[in-house]
Amino acid sequence: MGLAAYEIIGNDAEWRERHDGKAENTFKTKEAAFEAAVAAASLALRQGHEIRLAAPARARQWIDDWQSLSDWAALMQARML
Repeated sequence: MGLAAYEIIGNDAEWRERHDGKAENTFKTKEAAFEAAVAAASLALRQGHEIRLAAPARARQWIDDWQSLSDWAALMQARML
């Protein structure tokens, strides 16, 4: 099976759970978005997928056109250089 990657994105005004490049649902809290991602990840895990889940420690500005966790990782690595 493939990789199922989930990202929690947003700020204090609005949070989203992104999967497969789509972030359709909005949540009032980061925790609510995280709970939705965990529920979806649990199903994917049962189906045999590898799971990756990323959630920020605090609100920050996110770039809307991020397509994957690898884009996020590359940006974070570049910020550390």
